[in-house]
Amino acid sequence: MKKFFLFLAVAGMFLTFVASDLSLTDLPGKKDTTPATVTSIPDDLNIVFKNSCMGCHATGGKTMAMAKLNFSEWDNYASDKQAKKAAAICKMISKGKMPPKSFRASHPEAIPMASQNDLICKWSKTLTQKK
Repeated sequence: MKKFFLFLAVAGMFLTFVASDLSLTDLPGKKDTTPATVTSIPDDLNIVFKNSCMGCHATGGKTMAMAKLNFSEWDNYASDKQAKKAAAICKMISKGKMPPKSFRASHPEAIPMASQNDLICKWSKTLTQKK
């Protein structure tokens, strides 16, 4: 009887192992969920982000800010997540919520110019259109 249960346990582990190796994306009618190619941040915008955002939103920055957006992880975000984050960046800078008022007061040089905000929002729209 003990051998029978041992056999079942081993067989169950084997089937679990085999099933985990199978790809379900090859099944007929199965939707391909492979994310589109991720997009790196263009150099001109990277300069703006480094000056205005990455002090808080990159490695070594503020924990809460990095939980919302971490530029150090940008290339690891799936394309749809990049598009959502870029749209949120555009929205926040357009409303004047980023950089925060407290940061603006002590770092006026880090406030992006209107032309830079426009560039960010145009870039954000290109990511949304790729979806």
